[in-house]
Amino acid sequence: MKCKAALILATTILLFSISCKQTATLHRFDDKKRISVFQLSDSSLMAVKNYLAAFSTKKIQDTIIIMYDYNHETCWNFIDQNETDEKLKERVKYIQINQEQIAASRPGISFFEFREPGNDINKIKKFDSTIIIDHNLELYHFFFKERSVCGNSIVILPDGKYVFTRSDSHKEALYYSQEQIIGLLKVK
Repeated sequence: MKCKAALILATTILLFSISCKQTATLHRFDDKKRISVFQLSDSSLMAVKNYLAAFSTKKIQDTIIIMYDYNHETCWNFIDQNETDEKLKERVKYIQINQEQIAASRPGISFFEFREPGNDINKIKKFDSTIIIDHNLELYHFFFKERSVCGNSIVILPDGKYVFTRSDSHKEALYYSQEQIIGLLKVK
């Protein structure tokens, strides 16, 4: 009898925890809802710039790109399961060098990469010491509450408009050209 009660209790707790866990959607490249455009007020834009200044040794530029990854992410599980930690750390170094080169080639842009706090994150993100942990969840609550598998990104423009890209696993936002952004603003 005790075993049956314990089993019922365990099942109830499991179902409750599953139902409370936030879900995330994987947005495919051709998904019309994958990219959206929003507008910040002048005061919100200044607040974001002031917040980001605490994480940068450089002046915050007029255009800002923020990548955001989530705890309990599954995007990179295949790599986690099929590569050694040493290989993953090498991959992270390559990614960091590549991002530095791209950011250096675009001097009018401030680039930040954040992640939600927690320990259930893919190793490719966990091993990257340049990713800033959003300890107080300020950016999460301001921009990134809508979870997407493989993270989200935003490109904030000087006028406060921003392009929100869902499931941005390969950091497309960092590669958007001025022409692409203009096109996205017109369509969205």
